[in-house]
Amino acid sequence: MKKKLIAGVAAVALIIAVAAYNLYQRSGNGKGEVRVSGNIEATTVEVSFKIPGRVAERMVDEGNTAAAAQVKAHAEASVGRMLDQLDAQLAAHGQDWLLGATFSAVDPFVLMLCRWTRGFARPARRLPHVGPYLQRVLARPAVQRAFATEKLAPPLV
Repeated sequence: MKKKLIAGVAAVALIIAVAAYNLYQRSGNGKGEVRVSGNIEATTVEVSFKIPGRVAERMVDEGNTAAAAQVKAHAEASVGRMLDQLDAQLAAHGQDWLLGATFSAVDPFVLMLCRWTRGFARPARRLPHVGPYLQRVLARPAVQRAFATEKLAPPLV
């Protein structure tokens, strides 16, 4: 009698385990999640982000209805300070390329970053050292082929 009881309990436990495993696999795709549906009643809810951190700068003043223009002005000012650093770097060493006398992988990267400023009130091409530098990068045959392949329209920077 005891053997039958133990066998019955073991069978029920096995069925429950298999059912739980199948529910686990179906509901969370085996990613360590269990998803169920229904209603949840809670008195306290804590929400957090997957990536910790905080907002370093508020781009829009509270209550500002012209937020888009203000964000653009903040972005242009921030990028403008970075472009001034780039211009100062080029002026300091007096070489043709950003890292000195040799063209490097940094130069096309800087070209693309400066290209994003072409719609700014003060685009990168207007800076005294960055403008000629960008023209040197644009004059390279590989860069010209890349721009032609992508069918990019002027102004290129």
